[in-house]
Amino acid sequence: MNYGKAGRVRTLAKRTASLALALVLLCGLLPALTPSAHAASWTQPYLDQLVSLGIMQGDPSGDLGADKNITRAEFVALVNRAYGYTDVAGNPYTDVPDYSWYAEDISIANGAGYFMGTSPTTASPNRDLTREEAIVLLGRNMRFQGGSGESITFADGRDISNWSRGMVEEASSMDIIQGYPDGSFGPQDKITRGQMACILVRALGTLIQEPGEHSLGSVYGNVTINTDGVKLRDTVIAGNLYLSGGLGLGAVELENVTVLGKIVVSGTGEAQEGQNSVVLRNVTANGLEIDSLAGQFMAIHAEGLTNIANTVVRTSAFVQDVTEDGWGLQHIELDSERGSQLSLAGNVKDVINLTPGSALAVSQGIVNKLTVDENAIGSTLSIDNSASVREVNLDVGTPVTGTGSVANMNVNAPGSSVSMLPDTVVVRPGINANIYGENMDSTLAAESSDDPRLLSGYPTARNVASTTADVVFSTNKRGTLYWAVTALSDGSVGEEELMDAANYAGKLLRSGTMNITASKTEVTTRITGLTMDGSYYVSAMLVDNRGRRSPVKVAAFSTPDDTVPNFATGYPTTLLTTDEEDEQVIQALVMPTKDCKLYYALLPKGSTAPTGASLRAGAVTGNLGYGVMDVRKNTRHIIPRVNTAHLAEETDYDLFLWLNDADNGKSSAVRRLTVRTLDKTPPTIQHLTVTDVAATSVTLTFALDEPGTLYWAVVKRGMNFYDAAITNPDPPENPAAKIQIESGMNSLKKGNASVARAGTDGRI
Repeated sequence: MNYGKAGRVRTLAKRTASLALALVLLCGLLPALTPSAHAASWTQPYLDQLVSLGIMQGDPSGDLGADKNITRAEFVALVNRAYGYTDVAGNPYTDVPDYSWYAEDISIANGAGYFMGTSPTTASPNRDLTREEAIVLLGRNMRFQGGSGESITFADGRDISNWSRGMVEEASSMDIIQGYPDGSFGPQDKITRGQMACILVRALGTLIQEPGEHSLGSVYGNVTINTDGVKLRDTVIAGNLYLSGGLGLGAVELENVTVLGKIVVSGTGEAQEGQNSVVLRNVTANGLEIDSLAGQFMAIHAEGLTNIANTVVRTSAFVQDVTEDGWGLQHIELDSERGSQLSLAGNVKDVINLTPGSALAVSQGIVNKLTVDENAIGSTLSIDNSASVREVNLDVGTPVTGTGSVANMNVNAPGSSVSMLPDTVVVRPGINANIYGENMDSTLAAESSDDPRLLSGYPTARNVASTTADVVFSTNKRGTLYWAVTALSDGSVGEEELMDAANYAGKLLRSGTMNITASKTEVTTRITGLTMDGSYYVSAMLVDNRGRRSPVKVAAFSTPDDTVPNFATGYPTTLLTTDEEDEQVIQALVMPTKDCKLYYALLPKGSTAPTGASLRAGAVTGNLGYGVMDVRKNTRHIIPRVNTAHLAEETDYDLFLWLNDADNGKSSAVRRLTVRTLDKTPPTIQHLTVTDVAATSVTLTFALDEPGTLYWAVVKRGMNFYDAAITNPDPPENPAAKIQIESGMNSLKKGNASVARAGTDGRI
């Protein structure tokens, strides 16, 4: 058989998810691995599947040799193709000639880490592979953990070698192998090419071996990715998802993927184009295993709605979790070989180190809970400056280094040293620990640390008014507290400025010292002379009786705008308009001098002005309109309708307006505006009489129902449109007559008609 040399072109046929599902289901329905069954009767679909994937090829006549035993060299050639291994390493085996067809595959398998030979210098490439050897070699690629103890799955469990028993059990639990009809496994039996095809197809499941974006929908069984540059999205996997060692140092991205089993990452590296090699975005799985077959450093990034219950790290890695609380990698275990390193960043929930001689580092972000297990003897923990841990549990003596922050430190074993000063330290009775340079027992740990510091949350400003504030401090021990207040624009101050306030008087608005006589007790100083609506820093430092200084801590606060609300110049003012039913509507325009609430009420003219309390309570009796609205500083606001009741014509009303700032309890005076409504009713002539008729004159007497200007005219009888205009003021329905009358009325107003006399008084 010829499986090719370097530079060989593998024929990769793309298959659909439905085909993978059909094949895996078919494998589960077929008979168990029976040596007497002819391969073509049940193994042919698996052989064909491997051929279609470019993993297996027959002899020149196309015979796949299903019933032939498979050699160790033939097996590694299949595995290399299945899991995407292509990197050629050295050849330490004396029985693998460089000119042999399998030399390259043996070298690749050795470099990948799953093939170890039959001795340090022999590979036994042409020896037939046994069934237990096949499972062990395959299990290493799938990162089986194995175990010890007697096999209870197969009738011949005691015949399974100790070195393979755990792998065989795990393969059986995953339905990769099923054994013979009599319940035995036959660990030393030779495995055929057909049988090998079946277990390999079962192990791989759906194989993704081309870069690019893939969406598989719902997949029964496993999914294996053996190439980098893959983005798998919108997929539900009933089995496990494997990122094989064939990925090398490449990258894979998972998005909107649900794995009912676990995700096993045995390939990829530390970074790809500046990004983490494995990105999990909105990924759900029961477990995640980070386990490099070649021992390379790996980087994993979780984000979005990713939710994975348990993550096991078995190689040196960087794990970043930027999900919110309640999501992400819920529990992370470092369970690896001695010398492994794990670096954490982001919003990490729960971490435990189980690995002796390992190095655990929190490089950035927050860890909720971190435990160094008693099994992690000789391990170290570092917490960098930009990182903090809410709870650290040291169940074995551990050096904790760095300048990061620890809220709660629980020391449960002797021999620990901690370089930073946690907010609280609990040392188990009967042991000692070196905390921040001081040897502490349980009593001293319950007390304050030897170096001074201000407690978390201090300094802080309380009872902040427009020009005053109470600044509150609390420290971990007795000493002298130095404090100063500066404008936000001038920045905070440091140690020297606090200690030598006199030389920085131009910058320090207020400063002073306080004698702290008890730890964890609040002390307050009153700051006066501040500017209304100003922003400030308060800086503080504690110096103990031995002259040691705490770090300077800074807090910011702002004074409120405590002015009395008022109306801007030119406001308030009113407008009169009408609604759709020709009802008169009063509108008001206002502009306040600060953010506050505006109250208003409309009352009859001469009413007693309502109080601010009655306006705020909405208890203005007899109001013709009432309301309240939020108004903004220096912004014009309109009350589109003040009145809610009908208003009489030519009547005076009082509009009362009041501004109130509930935050500081200040308000404007109640402002009164008098508004007079319009006369909307047209005037009428109540009577018209002609007296004192003479040859050339008459006296006209008029009576109107309201003051106004009367237009009159005298015309000769026969000028019908004037007669009609005077004697018939309601225009007739006849359109021509109506036009004539309207024309006459206009002529009366203009005084330019052909009339004998016209005017606006009552005499001719």
